[in-house]
Amino acid sequence: MHLSATAMVGARQTEGRLRERRHTRDGVRWASQDWAPLPSARALVEADSPGSVQRAAAGRQARGDADGGLTHRFAKFTPLIDQAAGRRWADMLVAEQRTLQTLREVGFEVARSELLDRGGRRSLVLDRFDRRGATPDPPTAQDGFAYLSLQELATRISHRSTGKMLGDSAGYEVMMRVAADENLHQLFYRDLAKAALEADPDGMMVAIERQVTGFTMPGTGIPDFGRHAAAIARAGIYDLSIHHEQILVPVVLRHWEVDTVTGLGPDGQAAQERLMNYLAKSERVAKRLAERRNSDQLSAV
Repeated sequence: MHLSATAMVGARQTEGRLRERRHTRDGVRWASQDWAPLPSARALVEADSPGSVQRAAAGRQARGDADGGLTHRFAKFTPLIDQAAGRRWADMLVAEQRTLQTLREVGFEVARSELLDRGGRRSLVLDRFDRRGATPDPPTAQDGFAYLSLQELATRISHRSTGKMLGDSAGYEVMMRVAADENLHQLFYRDLAKAALEADPDGMMVAIERQVTGFTMPGTGIPDFGRHAAAIARAGIYDLSIHHEQILVPVVLRHWEVDTVTGLGPDGQAAQERLMNYLAKSERVAKRLAERRNSDQLSAV
């Protein structure tokens, strides 16, 4: 029996991490090499062996990653616990859960976990901190062009601002390198959106309006996401004023020139009107925030 294995459950994890050749089964694409779909997380626990999954480093117990909308859970499961190796892993999972419980009791923010015994195996199921929250899923290609143009630039600005505030030369250089990479992404999608706007003015205008007015950064739904976003805004890393002045104005108004696009049908015209009204409101809010920020800075002197 192979004791070391890693299993993926859920199309999002599989599609997001694997880059091998794929085949289709049960309406879902899967990598064609050592990976095979398992019907549910239950199968990870109750299967006779952790077979039909990719082999990982020797000595590690099998794992499963289950996707449940905004909740992502990570399951570690043992071989059959009537074997010596299974009992050893089962004891280790108990020790891990008790460690997590102790850390939580003394005030550390750690993953919530539970132990399950099913099908002759023991599993430790944990919430995943790195996979919680919603990732925007644009409904059309045009929406994707518009959203990524905004999101990549927002990420670049955030990384640059963070680097400037680190007070550490090595950290600064790392953040500048990451920001430069994000900028290349942004330029690609920005110009792609511009070309799409020329090729399909109506569809692209509707998509731009939808993405500008409903824009959210990846991570919405993460516990305390609002609190963290507010702290980032207070620090001057990224806020609504920066969003308007450094993203909406240079990209949407200057580069895409959405206010001068002609040849639109009824849907495109309606979207253009809504978009311009939103941008005017965003400008007013940005000015108020900038004035408040300047006032706070003067008061702090």
